[in-house]
Amino acid sequence: MQRDCGAVKKPPISGYEKFFVSIMPYPVHGQYLILRSTVYPGTAEKINELLKESGLQVYLTFCPERIAEGKALEELENLPQIVSGIVSKPGI
Repeated sequence: MQRDCGAVKKPPISGYEKFFVSIMPYPVHGQYLILRSTVYPGTAEKINELLKESGLQVYLTFCPERIAEGKALEELENLPQIVSGIVSKPGI
């Protein structure tokens, strides 16, 4: 994905939008979709809006990359993962 914010300091998310539009036929109601990458602040909220507007009823979650280069196998097994989500109702 493109990561240059440019002069206006507005990060481009069109690559993420195109990706999620392309997979919309495949998720099922109630499924969790995980953004497993480092993304700009606000990207998850914008993608969640896109999913809601499409009528797709899924839960969008985010799990930031925390693995050091060259240590993937070791850290996948031993490093706790942080997962957060966006829900419309408390307690889900």
